[in-house]
Formats: sequence, C-alpha cells, structure tokens
Amino acid sequence: MVLALAPVGLLVSRLGEWWVEADAVNLLAIYWWPLMLVAVPLAAWRIGTRAARWAALTIMALTLWQGAALFRPVIQPRPDIGPDPIALRLVSYNMYKNSASTTQDARWVEEQDADFVVLLEGRRINDGPGKRLRAKYPVMLDCSATARCSTILLSRYPLLSFHPLARGDAENRQALSALVATFDVKGVPLTLVVVHLDQPWPLGDQEAYLPQLVSAAAQVDGPALMVGDFNSVPWTYAVQSAADANGFRIAELPSRSWPAGAPKLLRLPLDQLHLKGPVRVQKMESGPRLGSDHHPIIADILLKR
Repeated sequence: MVLALAPVGLLVSRLGEWWVEADAVNLLAIYWWPLMLVAVPLAAWRIGTRAARWAALTIMALTLWQGAALFRPVIQPRPDIGPDPIALRLVSYNMYKNSASTTQDARWVEEQDADFVVLLEGRRINDGPGKRLRAKYPVMLDCSATARCSTILLSRYPLLSFHPLARGDAENRQALSALVATFDVKGVPLTLVVVHLDQPWPLGDQEAYLPQLVSAAAQVDGPALMVGDFNSVPWTYAVQSAADANGFRIAELPSRSWPAGAPKLLRLPLDQLHLKGPVRVQKMESGPRLGSDHHPIIADILLKR
C-alpha cells in the first residue's frame, strides 16, 4: 500500500503548482514528506523483493526531488548587508477579532519596543486599547481606503508612500486585507508589504486574491519586507508564487505561529516574514501565547545602509 500510494501522493503534490485543490496537500508537507522518507524504505524491506527495492529507490528519488521543490524557499543564501547595518525590530501579530484580552495584548506589543508593528484583525485597538500604541508611533496606517479593513501598520519612521490593497476584510474569511508602504529608515527607503490573506481551498477563496498580492509585490523596488498572516505555509506553491514575484525570499527560520497553545512541532508558520534585497534576519522567534489563536512573531532585522 505504501509503495502504491506514495507515487500518487507525490503526483498530487506536484500538481499543486497548477491546481489549487492539489496544493492543499502541501500544507502538511512538513509532516508527510519526512514520513514518506522513512515509510518507503521500510515497506521495501518488509516486502524483501528486488522489484520492491527498485520501486523504493525510484520513489525515494522522486520524494527528494519534490522536497527540494517544496522546501526551496527555506534554503536560500544570505545577502551581504555591509559592515555597519541598521538594526530594526518588527512585531507581527494576528490579534484575533474576538479576543477578550485586546488591552493586555496591546500592552505586550508596546513592551517589545519595535520599530514596525503589524497587527492583523486589529480593528478593536481603535476602540481604546490601542491609544498608547497610537501615541508611541507617529505613523499609523490601515488598508481601509476602499473597504473595511483590520490590517494595521505602525511605524517609528517617516512615511514616503502608501498604497492600500483592501478588497474587504480577511477576518471575515473572504478577502485580501493588505497595504504597501515605504518608509525613510535613516536615509534608506524600506518598503513593507503587509498581508492578510483569505484561507486556502477548501476553507476559503485564497486563489482569487493571490494575483492582486503578486501584482503588488512585483512593483516593489529596493529593500523590502513582506509580512503578515498568509493563512498558508511557505512550502505551498501559492505562497511561493507571491514570494517569487519580485525576488522575495522567506526569512531563514519561519516561526511556527498557529494554532496557539499547540506543541511547537505541531504548529504551522502561517505568520511569515519574506525579505527582498540587502536585508537579513538576525533573530526571529514566536512570542508568548496571548489572547489570540496565533502566536505573535518577533524579528530582529539588519538592513544595509
């Protein structure tokens, strides 16, 4: 059964590049791919025939090949950032629209003393809990120019340009809630593409909004960060298409952020940071469990002057 089903699974995984329903299989590739590397040779050993051994070798080669295609984003060279880079801190947090601890969560975000703060499903901080955050950060943006949107970006650095990408609100599982903003970071223009995507098939209609995100990412020049809740993982073809649009690469160690409260090995990196140009992550980690079903992510970033 293992030797018969493994090639079918690999074929479905590969078809995910063109067929969104098949790409859903790749959401859990971090689990089934290493399991396949163990199960296939064990099955061949159990059968014990020459044909089984040759079949296992072929399947193993295909498994390694497909694994290289899926996990390519997490194995990329680190760029040169020069001898005296600019140090930045970024916090990204899906606050969960129905959280009962918005005030406490906003206080934790404030304590991180970040240069940039990305809040998804953060509309409720406008009701009062975010007052101290708004006082601390001179720039506060959301993507609600054309539609209701709960994606918020706070910055210590002055704004150079801003483009909202709201097509509704992803907290309702039916839209892209995103924005693109460029800041003057000590004389270096740095662009942030802030993302909250709908869920993938079969729970949502993510594929309908990906072209808009790809188009926005493709227009970014210079060093940039693409950060937020992708409602998917870096090794799906869907997320790779958005990252590859203009030379973005996943941060070196994707943070396992969802579901909050689950053991770390069982969490998925739905909240991600992608980099473009001479930008490097010095340290990236998950924050504590707060009032959301996501853990926040904290990234210390080095930017070339």
